[in-house]
Amino acid sequence: MRGRGFRLGAIILLVALLAGSIGAVCAQAGGLSTASGEDNVEVLRLRAEILQRMLERGMAANLSESLRENITMLLSVNLTVLNPDELKEFIREARILLHRIAESLRRAEVARNETEVAARILERLTEKLNKTLSRFNVSSSELEEIKELLQEAEEGNLTLEEVRELAKTARRLMLRYRAQNLSEQLMNYSEVEVERGKLHGLRTALNASCKVLEVLEMVEERLVSVNASPVAVAAIEHSIERIISAREVLKRVIEKMELKLESGNVTKEEVRREVEAALEEELDELNETLVEELQRLEELREEAEELNLTGLAEELNQTIAMLEELVGELASANLSFGDVMGKLAKAKAVIAHAEKILEKTSEKLSGDLNKLREKL
Repeated sequence: MRGRGFRLGAIILLVALLAGSIGAVCAQAGGLSTASGEDNVEVLRLRAEILQRMLERGMAANLSESLRENITMLLSVNLTVLNPDELKEFIREARILLHRIAESLRRAEVARNETEVAARILERLTEKLNKTLSRFNVSSSELEEIKELLQEAEEGNLTLEEVRELAKTARRLMLRYRAQNLSEQLMNYSEVEVERGKLHGLRTALNASCKVLEVLEMVEERLVSVNASPVAVAAIEHSIERIISAREVLKRVIEKMELKLESGNVTKEEVRREVEAALEEELDELNETLVEELQRLEELREEAEELNLTGLAEELNQTIAMLEELVGELASANLSFGDVMGKLAKAKAVIAHAEKILEKTSEKLSGDLNKLREKL
C-alpha cells in the first residue's frame, strides 16, 4: 500500500516538474535558449512531441471519460504539419491537460487515503461497539438495529465524513447503554441490600442513587442537545424515573426504620417487611390511578363514538389498551424491587400520555358539542 502511494506521488511530482520546465528542456535540446526559440518551428515541434508523449503515458492513469477524450484528440494530431502558431496552441492545450491529469491523480490519492482511514476507523468502531454491547443489557430489537447499522456501513464504502458521522451516532449509543447499565447496577445493588435487610445498605443505595441520577440527567441533556432519536431519549427517561421511584421508596423505608431505631433495635426481617409494605402501597396507589384513567378514557370513547369521531375513538382505544396491559403486568406475582421500579416508571410515561389524550379529546368533544348546539 505504501509503495503504491509513493509511486503515485512520484508520478504527480514528475508531471508537475516536466509541465513547468518543459520550455527549458526543449530549448537545451535544440541548442537554443527559451527566449530565442519561441518562434522556431523545430523547437516548438520538439516541445509538442515531448508533451504528446507525456499525455500518452498519462492515459495509463484512472482518468475521467471527458479528460480521456480531450487527451485522445491531442494524441491524434500530426505535429509535422502544424505551423508555429498552431504548435503554440497545441503546447498550451497540452500543458492544461497535463495539469488536469496531475490534479486528477492528486484527488485520487487523497480519496484513497481517506478510504483507508475511514476503513480503519470503522473497524475500530465496530470492535469497540461490539465490546460495549457484550457487556451491557441490550434488548434484542436494539441489538438488531445496531447490527444492521454496522453492516450497512461495512458494505456501503462510506466516505471519511460519513464514517465520522457514524462514529458520533455510535458514541451516543454507547453513552446511552453505559448510563442504562449504571442504572441497572444500582437496581441490582438495591435489591441485594433489600434482601439482606440491612439499614446501612439501604442508606448506601440511596446515596448512590443521587450520583447515578445526576449522571442520567446529564446524559439525557446530552442526547437532547445532539437531536438523538426519541427512542434513545425515552430509554434514558425511563431509567431516570426508575431511580426517582426507587429513591422515594428507600427514603420512606429509611425514615420509618430510623424512627424505630430511636426506641430500640431494628431487625433485618422488619426492614424487609417495611420494603414490601412500601412496594405494595406504591402498586395500590398506581392501580387506583390507572382505574380512574381507564374510566375517564372509556367515557370519552363513548362520547366520541356517539359523535361518529372514529379517528378519535381509535386513538382512545389504543390508549385504553396500553393502560389495560399495564394493569395486567402489575397483577403479576413476585415482582422484585427492580421490577416494581420499572413498572412505576413505565406507568408514569403511560399515564402522562393518557393525560394528553384526555385533554385533547375533551377539547375536541367540547368544540364539536358547541358546534352542534349552534346548529340546533
